[in-house]
Amino acid sequence: MEYRDIKYEYEEWITYNGSKANCYSCSDKNLLEGLGLKYISNNNLEDMHESIDFYINNRPTLLKTAERERNAIHGFYTTLNYKGD
Repeated sequence: MEYRDIKYEYEEWITYNGSKANCYSCSDKNLLEGLGLKYISNNNLEDMHESIDFYINNRPTLLKTAERERNAIHGFYTTLNYKGD
């Protein structure tokens, strides 16, 4: 399946207790690259389209936020005195 040139798929499986489960999932690198995400999923098609719209429409802001987060994590671990974690 494809929406706004982003590929996603519908998945079905049986859970550990025998119930049926399903979702729409997306691991399109063009959408998620640089955001610290490998995979997104939603329970219905409308929500998947909304998620794809969100990641496309807000990409510049999301990339800046991800970069700030990576810098903060790096700063935290380079100044941490206790390395036992």
